[in-house]
Amino acid sequence: MNKKEKLLPQLLAYAGNLKVLTYLSMLIAGISQLLALAPFLYIWAILRDVIDGDYSRIAHFGWMAVIFAIVSIIVYFGGLMCSHITAFRIAANMRKKLMHHIMTLPIGFLDSLGSGKVRKWVQESTQSTETYLAHQLPDKAGMYATMLGLAALVALTLVMVRGGNVDDGYLLNLLYYVIITPSIAVTLNRIMFASENEMIVAEALDKTGRILALDPLKNADDAKLPLDNEIMLKDVRFRYP
Repeated sequence: MNKKEKLLPQLLAYAGNLKVLTYLSMLIAGISQLLALAPFLYIWAILRDVIDGDYSRIAHFGWMAVIFAIVSIIVYFGGLMCSHITAFRIAANMRKKLMHHIMTLPIGFLDSLGSGKVRKWVQESTQSTETYLAHQLPDKAGMYATMLGLAALVALTLVMVRGGNVDDGYLLNLLYYVIITPSIAVTLNRIMFASENEMIVAEALDKTGRILALDPLKNADDAKLPLDNEIMLKDVRFRYP
């Protein structure tokens, strides 16, 4: 595999006709995270009405926050279903391609690297890519959607605060930032975690590429059939590890 090539195109090369599900999972995950921001806005609206002394819409805002939270979870599960289908297909195709190529390599290949090491490379490479595609890639798309959504919410609340007196506006802004600050911290933490896992996947693809780059054992151009059942070993050496 080419290290300079982006991870996603390399992985989707094994997806076959299921590539669209990967992009669909990222889109759905982004929509889910945008829906998950709505409860914060309704909580802020409840606090605003409490400060203004208007309690008529508190129950409505509370139920809307609950509904959006539930819908966000349902939509997120839909995105995970799409990502898992593609992740399982890619991991299976990677494993099949690796094993098929290994079967065509000279016996000395396993002798030089060790069968246990090769097996570990195949297992860990496919497992890490499966985890990345099934969970971390949709979450990464959701993180970017969250950052955009938070920026939009800040602009929206600033517009909604205008028109009140200075004290109320300052207090509402303060409460809003207190509400959304944990979301920002969680989002930044997920971005760092996703970057770390991308390096793991890049290393896994590098190991996979090293195996696939090995030349298979060539078949004889002039194949000969044995004359009888006699077997003679000539210039053969045996070595034990």
